Amino acid sequence: FRYLPLTTHILLTSPSSSAVFLSKACKRFSKSLLQKKCYICIGKATHETIRNVLPKAPTLLASEEISEGVFPVIRTLPTTSYLLYPHSSLSRPAIKDFLKKNSWHFFSYAHYTVKPRPIKKHLFSQYEHIILTSPSTVRAYAQLFPQLP
Repeated sequence: FRYLPLTTHILLTSPSSSAVFLSKACKRFSKSLLQKKCYICIGKATHETIRNVLPKAPTLLASEEISEGVFPVIRTLPTTSYLLYPHSSLSRPAIKDFLKKNSWHFFSYAHYTVKPRPIKKHLFSQYEHIILTSPSTVRAYAQLFPQLP
């Protein structure tokens, strides 16, 4: 959190990541300071999570709900922007690679780790289609079903 006071934009990629980040940030910093930062969101659910905690904070929403969806948003930022990118330890490197390649001022760090919960395979039998939306859910599903059913 030492970089937060210098940060102009905070990039949050999921409701889980947003909830973890905002919970910790609200304990260390005033809401006044946090509401002065601009939040770049991937997805409407992430946007809602931020709005519920910091209703007056400026936000930018990626048009596509994938990591690469924030690239066009980031390209519109002033070159003097300083981005803070807290993420899961299992997140893909796409955003970090993009920020490095394009010489953005940023600090990126893994601020949480996803731990699998035991689950029974039969819970999936009632569904015809299953949509996996993050690296952690893909890994968990692959552990449960080493071969696709």
